Amino acid sequence: MSTETLTRSGATTPKTDQYKVTFPRLVKSETIKLATVRSTIWSLAVAIVIIVGFAVLMAFALRSQDIPDFGSELSLGATVATFGIGFGQLVIVVLGVLSIGSEYSTGMIRSTFSAAPTRIPALLAKMLVLAVMAFVASAIALFAAFFVAQAILPASQTASLGDPQVLRMLVGGALFLAVMAIFSVAVGAIVRSTAAGISIIVGLIFILPGLLTAIPWEWVKTIGRYLPDSGMAVFSEAGIMPHEPWTGFAILVAWAVAATLVASVLVKRRDA
Repeated sequence: MSTETLTRSGATTPKTDQYKVTFPRLVKSETIKLATVRSTIWSLAVAIVIIVGFAVLMAFALRSQDIPDFGSELSLGATVATFGIGFGQLVIVVLGVLSIGSEYSTGMIRSTFSAAPTRIPALLAKMLVLAVMAFVASAIALFAAFFVAQAILPASQTASLGDPQVLRMLVGGALFLAVMAIFSVAVGAIVRSTAAGISIIVGLIFILPGLLTAIPWEWVKTIGRYLPDSGMAVFSEAGIMPHEPWTGFAILVAWAVAATLVASVLVKRRDA
C-alpha cells in the first residue's frame, strides 16, 4: 500500500523544469511579443522601403545625369545601395526605443519583470531579438537595393558582390542598424520614456555631430569623431570617414555596450 502511494505521489509531482525561466525562453517570449505588435512589422517594412526606395531614386537620378563616378575608386553601383541607410536608421532607433518605452508607459514591464525577476536577462533578450530582426530586414533591403540599382544603372557604372569593399559595405550596413537597435533599446531603458529616448538618440546621431564640427576648437572636433555616428564608416567607402570601417564600427559597439551596462544597472536597482 505504501509503495503504491509513493508511486502515485511521484507521478503527480510537477516538473519544475517546465516552468523554469531560461534565456532561450525569454528570447522566445520577446520574439512573440515583438512579432505580434503591428508597429514592429510596419517599422521594419518602412525601413526596407526607405533603403530600397532611396537606392532606386538615386540610381535613376545618376543614370539621367550620366555621372561616371563620385570621384572615388568605387563605382556608383557600390555606393548607391547604402544611400538610404542614414534615413532607415531613424526608423530602427524609433522602433528600438518604442519597444521598451511602450512597456514602461503601459505598465507591461511589471509583468515582464515578474516573470523574469532578475530583469537583466529579459532586457538582453529584447535587445537580441530586435537586433536580429533589424539585421535580417536591413540585409534583405540592402542586397535588394544593390541588385535593383545594378539593373537601373548603365553597365559602365555597375558593380558586383566580388568587387572590393562591396560585400563589407552591404553586410556592414546591416550590422550598423542591428547595433543601433541595441543602443536604442538601452537608451529607452535608461530614460524609461519613448519621447525622451528618441530625442536623445536623434540628438546624438543627427544634431550633435554637426554642431561639434562647426565649433573651431580642435578638442571639440576630436570628441565629435567618437560619437555613435562613427559607426557609419562600416558601410562607407574606406578613407572618407575619420576612422577606418571596422574602427568606426567598434566605436559604435562601445557606445552600445556602455549604454547596455548602464541600463542593466538601472533596471536592476529601480522599481518597475
